[in-house]
Amino acid sequence: TLAFLGVAQDQQGRDGWPAINQAYNAAPQDGMVNYAVALHWQMLGDMTKALTALTRAEAAQPNNPAIAAEIGHIYDMQGTLDSAAIWLNTAVVLAPDNAGFRALLIKFYAESQFNLGSAALDSIHRISDQYPNVSDAHTSLGWALYSTGQFDLARTEFNHALTLDGNDVRAHYYLALIQEHDNDQQNAEQSYLYVYRDAGDNPFRTLAGE
Repeated sequence: TLAFLGVAQDQQGRDGWPAINQAYNAAPQDGMVNYAVALHWQMLGDMTKALTALTRAEAAQPNNPAIAAEIGHIYDMQGTLDSAAIWLNTAVVLAPDNAGFRALLIKFYAESQFNLGSAALDSIHRISDQYPNVSDAHTSLGWALYSTGQFDLARTEFNHALTLDGNDVRAHYYLALIQEHDNDQQNAEQSYLYVYRDAGDNPFRTLAGE
């Protein structure tokens, strides 16, 4: 409550640390308080402090999938991909019916290309089959296929993702790469323009403008 009020203040560009620190001083072993501490340091770019806080959070709540997923995310950002895979898989095990954690796992596999030549690609296929109506899952599968040179199958997945969600920015950007590979410059330009001009602020905007 108080701790996450501080997180909300951080997200609004204000200094949320006084509220978060007050909550931490009152309950230094509380799992969710430490989770909030971790989010604060992550927003400030201090991944070492964020991971330390998440370690305390996980010790207090070892069955919380959100904490496991956040640990995996931090390891991914640090480039420690084997540890990231372990923790993101742990989140899926802790919440087997949660589509969100499965989507995070396969997005990690696709974007990092970790173990794509073996078990990871099988996992992406399996999870996307389990969630046929989740566009993000098909975008991740498409990118994994693209990364392994399976361009025709990748194109099918990106088009399917956009059928499910026409606003899927990742799918638009990756489809543009396929269209460039096919020398389809007109459609590639339209896909890039969507990402750069129409989709608002997004992680692919700068890439699309190059």
